[in-house]
Amino acid sequence: MSYQHLFPQATAHTENRLSGSLLRLQRLSQSAQAQDEQERASVVVSRHSNAHWIASSPEAKNNPILALKLIKRRTPHEEAIDTLQVSARHLSKFTKRKMIAVCAGWECLDTEDRNMEAFTYSMTHSDDNGYHAGFFAAQRVLEKHVELWTEEDIRSLSERYGVATQSERGMAG
Repeated sequence: MSYQHLFPQATAHTENRLSGSLLRLQRLSQSAQAQDEQERASVVVSRHSNAHWIASSPEAKNNPILALKLIKRRTPHEEAIDTLQVSARHLSKFTKRKMIAVCAGWECLDTEDRNMEAFTYSMTHSDDNGYHAGFFAAQRVLEKHVELWTEEDIRSLSERYGVATQSERGMAG
């Protein structure tokens, strides 16, 4: 019984070994070029602080209290964003104290259930526990950690992507 029909290229293209080697070489050079572009891009990225990269992430906007704790601990932004992705929303100290006082069995709840209970209490009692107030206050503090783009950042990005900045367009016209 012959299984040649399952792998017909094994006998057919022996003369294309050189082109296969060239193809592999071409792929290696393309990956090296891509790596060089990433290194050039990381120069722009590294100009901003860890706090900026944490604060400007969507994960931090969803969980600003934990994001501020991670910024305070000086956690690297990659690690902090990974932590924010898998963590339930953290509560402010005021909200925790208020919920301990008003919710029987608070200590027995896990983080997600505590968050849900605090949210529900906040909605039914006009934010008496400070759930929303703490959340929005943390978001305002988080916005202070976002750094503005410098002219040098904008210029380097426009050079990389071939886009003229406003100052360059003004000189041309």
